[in-house]
Amino acid sequence: MVQGLVFVLPRPATFRDAERLCFDELRMRGFTVEAFNMAELLYSDVSEQYGVSEITELWHHTIASWSEFEDRVKKAASHSVFVDFVLGLAEPDLRTGKIFRILKRFNAKYIIVSAGELPMETRSRTIADWFLVLIHKLCNNPRSVVSHCGRILVVFLRKRRLFYAVPEKIFCGSSDRAEPFIRRHRLPPGVIVPIHSLDHDHYVRYTKRLEGAKPVAQPTCVFLDEALTHHPDFALLGLRHLDPA
Repeated sequence: MVQGLVFVLPRPATFRDAERLCFDELRMRGFTVEAFNMAELLYSDVSEQYGVSEITELWHHTIASWSEFEDRVKKAASHSVFVDFVLGLAEPDLRTGKIFRILKRFNAKYIIVSAGELPMETRSRTIADWFLVLIHKLCNNPRSVVSHCGRILVVFLRKRRLFYAVPEKIFCGSSDRAEPFIRRHRLPPGVIVPIHSLDHDHYVRYTKRLEGAKPVAQPTCVFLDEALTHHPDFALLGLRHLDPA
């Protein structure tokens, strides 16, 4: 029986995270809630990027070593579900893959919550395309080749349910990433649980704070960025433009 939820995060949790992910509501329903901050294991310049966590409560753990992560997973695996916010529907390399190796070792169940995914390029790549990508990485950043090959290896092993855990459920809305992820890992179609945007929950909490009063409409001008998929970042990074349709 699931008694707790453990949120595995790539950075220190914030009070906004606690509100956005409904920690208080989960506790009211009888669940224990913990957050594992994995930043020190995943990033070398963590102190420069994130500084000191604003949360000092006992449920927030800054994981300082893989052995500590292993110990905490071992203690929680029998009664908790882990929620991955480190990678979501992205593929782990050999470094981030340690998270999923440890989850697999202790038969820990984990889920993915994927809200607000950006659209992906839909063109399928040929072997020649993959070869050109590899050459580009080798010329510009040789380290990324090791990471890229690591991802291929992890997908190969996950597909065969070896060494690395796969998600029990994927909670997502309309996502271009979900279907390819399911195919790559040979997951059953029923693994997806449709959800709405987390912005809806934010609005519901806002209306509750009004205690029944009608929201006051403010004159607001909203600029919609219709050129989002044609920003110069794409050209600078050598990325193919997304199809806005």
